[in-house]
Amino acid sequence: MASPEKVLTHRILLRHGSRPDLRLWRNETGTFKAPDGSYVSCGLCKGSSDLIGIKIVGSCGMFIAIEVKTAGTATTDLQTAFIEQIIGMGGIAGIVGSLEDVDVLLGVPPK
Repeated sequence: MASPEKVLTHRILLRHGSRPDLRLWRNETGTFKAPDGSYVSCGLCKGSSDLIGIKIVGSCGMFIAIEVKTAGTATTDLQTAFIEQIIGMGGIAGIVGSLEDVDVLLGVPPK
């Protein structure tokens, strides 16, 4: 059974995936051992958000980072630092726990 965070991440992608002004991708991070015994890292970097993307704002593309957290989970210091860096450089970033949180983060008018 999928974790609540994975379920919410999937729902976010379903809800916003067909928008013409937005692209979101799942960003899995981690390290695995290759068959030759070496280690391979994947994802952007430690602490990078669960979803990354680009949103068209005016005539520019803005980087988006969405950290998905549900009840009983907390952000790490690295995740918080990543979000703060994106915001500090003019991007859109935040921690969400619901579809409504994502709508607010992305500037979607309330229904």
